[in-house]
Amino acid sequence: MKMFQKNWVFKMKDTNEFISIAESLPIDLKTRLIDRLLGSLQPSQAEIDALWAKEAERRIEEVKTIKKHKKMFNPPFPLWSHLSYFK
Repeated sequence: MKMFQKNWVFKMKDTNEFISIAESLPIDLKTRLIDRLLGSLQPSQAEIDALWAKEAERRIEEVKTIKKHKKMFNPPFPLWSHLSYFK
């Protein structure tokens, strides 16, 4: 990383120089530059979509498991209903 930083400083003496160059670009190159810079700040949309799909599948399985267990352990009548003196 340090090597990259040194090369960057060597090639671009000043941040203002870089900004000045970027400002002088035609609009189509500016938008490409902006798109690339923004893309480098955050994960791609495809990566985010894949993570959400995985999370959705996990949640679906969790709901199915809860429903399955609820049916298995839900007797047709309360366990203690026949013992009226516990009420």
